[in-house]
Amino acid sequence: MRLPFSVKGTSLRNITPHPTPGPSLKGRGVLLFLALLLFPIPTFAASLDGGLDKPYAAPDIASKGPWLNSDPLTIHDLKGKVALVDFWTYSCINCLRTLPYLKAWQERYKDQGFIIIGVHSPEFDFEKNTTNVEKAINRFHITYPVVQDNDRFIWDRFGNEYWPAHYLIDRQGRVVYTHFGEGEYDRTEHNIRALLETNAPLAKLEEEPARAAYHQSLETYLGSERGERAQLIPTGAPDTYKFPEELSHDYWSLQGKWKRADQYVEAQSSAAGLRLRFRGGKVFLVLGTADGQPVHARIFYDGKLVGDKAGKDVKDGFVEIKEHRLYELFDRKSKSIFGSDEGIIEIETERPGLQAYAFTFGA
Repeated sequence: MRLPFSVKGTSLRNITPHPTPGPSLKGRGVLLFLALLLFPIPTFAASLDGGLDKPYAAPDIASKGPWLNSDPLTIHDLKGKVALVDFWTYSCINCLRTLPYLKAWQERYKDQGFIIIGVHSPEFDFEKNTTNVEKAINRFHITYPVVQDNDRFIWDRFGNEYWPAHYLIDRQGRVVYTHFGEGEYDRTEHNIRALLETNAPLAKLEEEPARAAYHQSLETYLGSERGERAQLIPTGAPDTYKFPEELSHDYWSLQGKWKRADQYVEAQSSAAGLRLRFRGGKVFLVLGTADGQPVHARIFYDGKLVGDKAGKDVKDGFVEIKEHRLYELFDRKSKSIFGSDEGIIEIETERPGLQAYAFTFGA
């Protein structure tokens, strides 16, 4: 990582003029010209890595909210601070993988004039529920301000299109650097440090960050609104399906009776099943229940009850779905981002009411 930029290191006051007889005004002008050639004053843009060519005034973050971990804030409240606006949503695996870095930066630099504003812009309807967001904030130990952007007013003001998305704002209230998606954490921290003009030790991660894997399956939505790669075989009975004999790569299928809503599929019978043929080191699935009561489901891998490759939310082959969130169902227990398993994961519900939204993957 590059050292942060410091004006003090190249102050013109360090340039000593020639001893008497002193130079004329013209001579001083020549000396100053030569000094600037030899020791140019670093510009703001030069202090940032990948900074915007044309910084612009940060849009307002004022919102009816609600605001969590903070009183309501506006962009004017951030003047004089270096701020990172983070667009996220709590069931997005890509967003969750950035949290260890965000929390470490907040902890390291908060006393030096740095603040993170989490803008929670929901992807699914259940993410608009304040109680659900509060539970997520507590579960992930987020202490910086978070504003609910349920109508995406702040999202639209920034012209944002991605989860996660980071907008770095300088002390003058200008957006000077942006990054979309995961990665480039060293660059982002360098830019935070450059704007703060700090030589403090680098932020220390308190938890090992999760990562995506090479050659993993794509995010897979299940609802009718954005559903893709579905291999559904009707049985003839209304809304009732059976698994295909052969499931294609990265495709999913259903067995039993299911309702397909805009954002999710919902089990309408006991022992209803959902299968996906995937590639990856980990498998996550956004799950919830229709009635708010717990639903138990069994997890199979390649036709057998998942064993030592069970994800952290699976105990003895079962997962208990008590709330709408992201659940980890499969983990090959490898830290390598290059290897991945390929197989079929299946979830079989014990009763109706299970809702499944989207599969995602990791290393």
